[in-house]
Amino acid sequence: DFETALSIASAMGWFWWMQGHWREAMQWFERLYEASAGHASETARALLVTRVACIEVMRAKPAGVRPMIERALSVLGETDDSWELPWAMTLSADAATYAGEDTASMFEQSCELFSAIGDEWGMAYTTFSLGTALIQMGERERGEKVAREALVALEVTGDSWCAGWFSFGTGHLMANQGRFEDARFWINHSLDLVDGINDVWITPHAHCRLGVVAVMSEEPEEAVDRLERVLPELQQMGDENCTAMSSNYLGEALVHLGETKRAATLIRAGLAGYDELQNPGGIALSMRRLAEVAMESEDAERAAAFLGASGTYMDRAGGRISQHDEQLVARIETLLKSRLTAGEIAEFVARGSRMDPAQALELAATL
Repeated sequence: DFETALSIASAMGWFWWMQGHWREAMQWFERLYEASAGHASETARALLVTRVACIEVMRAKPAGVRPMIERALSVLGETDDSWELPWAMTLSADAATYAGEDTASMFEQSCELFSAIGDEWGMAYTTFSLGTALIQMGERERGEKVAREALVALEVTGDSWCAGWFSFGTGHLMANQGRFEDARFWINHSLDLVDGINDVWITPHAHCRLGVVAVMSEEPEEAVDRLERVLPELQQMGDENCTAMSSNYLGEALVHLGETKRAATLIRAGLAGYDELQNPGGIALSMRRLAEVAMESEDAERAAAFLGASGTYMDRAGGRISQHDEQLVARIETLLKSRLTAGEIAEFVARGSRMDPAQALELAATL
């Protein structure tokens, strides 16, 4: 029957995703969802939505599927499927976190449901998402504690692959706090966890994060070496979020090596990628790096405008920027004060605060 065929086809898409073919898997699931209209029950289609949502959350591109997730939640809430409902709730909360919303209570509710059915893996995943959300909302100490607990829980279950995923994520969170040795430890731990298995996910993502740590700890040569090697892998995989991230940090490393033209090209690509993902925090990150390129190019007016845009998009994202980026902004602001008057800085920052990514890309075209 149609629903059995849909289940088999869904498993095929999931296999592609697990093999690192993110873009192809997403396209497959989208086609299945469209083809199932009028043929499959709403419950079957709701289950399919959870697969779509999971991939989009991993790609940091959940905005487009939020309405679908909300409909799926409504349908699953009326069924006796005790496993799929908390997953849909967790994915809905993940999507809301990217939009800068306070999602702690949503994750906690999901954890309660997973606990009730004895799903330790679901609890660990949701607990890690809760930790990440708390950190983004400014509760860094509590968030890090929760994320660590989730990592330990996954290792206890014997799931070294997912523990590896969470381990490099924990390392990235620590890097954002300026704790670079701890960050390297946890990211390298993720590589140890998947050593000897046929992994196509963890390894490139971990090396991406090690490249980010190298930028933050002022080791641009190492950063360029790592990020130049991993960027094509992330592009081929279809991970637009990490592609945009790598482009930005590779660009920043190149600025420190004096290659401002190439840096500007990469950062513009990163900004375009984050814009496509509708990721305001990523857009703000790109704007800060364009401001650095502008200062290196002796263009204080454009630098101030990019800082203004960064502030606007960070306000939309919520949370705090990394310690590294706080220092980057402070450096740029100090340089601006030596080039422009306070009134001029305020004027250009105000202009930039009204600038969207398309306008920023146009302004950055000649950097």
